[in-house]
Amino acid sequence: MRFSICVMADVDEIGFFSHAEALGYDSVWVTDSQMLFSDCYAVLALAAQQTRRIRLGPGVAICGTRIPPVHVAAMATLNRIAPGRVHLGIGTGNTATRSMGQPPMRIAEYDEYLRVLRGLLLGLFAFAGFFLVLALSIESAGIARAFAAAIAAALVLQAGALWALRRESPA
Repeated sequence: MRFSICVMADVDEIGFFSHAEALGYDSVWVTDSQMLFSDCYAVLALAAQQTRRIRLGPGVAICGTRIPPVHVAAMATLNRIAPGRVHLGIGTGNTATRSMGQPPMRIAEYDEYLRVLRGLLLGLFAFAGFFLVLALSIESAGIARAFAAAIAAALVLQAGALWALRRESPA
């Protein structure tokens, strides 16, 4: 059995990660709410430098606050610091976007976001609107897992259908 914990991204509490590792936790997820906490990727980079075994990643990273290439670049950087110990949780945003006066990402936008993100994670070309984007493949660099978070039934179906096809090229 594996145990994970989700914590607030707080740069002032960075010692927590080595403590969680010493207690035997398998992974630590870090919240992504820019208006409420420290930047999750900065906190994760610091945590990666202080730990050796524990898996690290945002839980969950918010689509509406970063475009797909930004999430991919952040995860690729984190994977360079902690090879094979990273995971990515991705969601539409609720607290994070509402704290900025914006609604969470809509279902159709989330579907397109996941399609582009998936293509980038696989190291493929992906269209985002009218931009053609090329990014480093996290999968080939050793990303442990990618998760699409969803609460509403329609989001669960879209996220599941998209990630279930991860070895095939995007439509």
